[in-house]
Amino acid sequence: MTELNKRMNVNQRPDDGEIEIDLLEVFYQVKKRIVLLAAAVLICALAAAGYTKLFIPKTYSSTATIYLTPLVNETGDVNYTSLQTNTKLVNNVVALLKQDNIMDHVAVKCGFDSAASVKKVLSISNQPNTELIDIKATTNDPNLSEEIATETVTYFIRTMKQNLNVKNIEIVTPAKANSKPVGPSLSRNTAIGALLGFVGFAAYILFTVITDKRVKSKEEAEDFFGVPVLCQLPVIKEK
Repeated sequence: MTELNKRMNVNQRPDDGEIEIDLLEVFYQVKKRIVLLAAAVLICALAAAGYTKLFIPKTYSSTATIYLTPLVNETGDVNYTSLQTNTKLVNNVVALLKQDNIMDHVAVKCGFDSAASVKKVLSISNQPNTELIDIKATTNDPNLSEEIATETVTYFIRTMKQNLNVKNIEIVTPAKANSKPVGPSLSRNTAIGALLGFVGFAAYILFTVITDKRVKSKEEAEDFFGVPVLCQLPVIKEK
């Protein structure tokens, strides 16, 4: 009885407690249930796509771009010193755009309850190796996104001119209402749903293989009992 109890835990090593997984058995079970696996992937993909279409609100972005213009000499040449200064000034401008005094003004003008709420929908970044700064607002309303980006840029430039006498900041691309949504990504969410379906069903198959303690062949019986099998009765299927 003791030997039988040990054998009933066929997938567990007696010495270190580690679980052995028969990869061939896993592959066989996957092949046996390939139709169910495909169905699980398809159902999860369709469920993710349907949830994305019906329950996740669309988002719209509007971007305004400002430029730190360099000084131009009387001869029409760009002042190299001012160009270097603007390059160093870019990070400061990005930081100043995110200050609470700017965000508080935009919040009041655009109907937000706080500066923190504006910061959640506003993205400010510097285009690499340039003096161009993008101010992008993303909300569920294309007109509101445009209003936020426009108000942020306009008020910031006005504040810089009045308080710091900085007059070389220009709007090169004004914000516009974009009717094409930028999110959610239907293809990405559908792919994630399909992947979750595959992983979930594969985990189920792996679990069934690990927990299946049945003796399935003559070789396993001989290994289990330690004696040779003298005969094997065939499985007769009724017609």
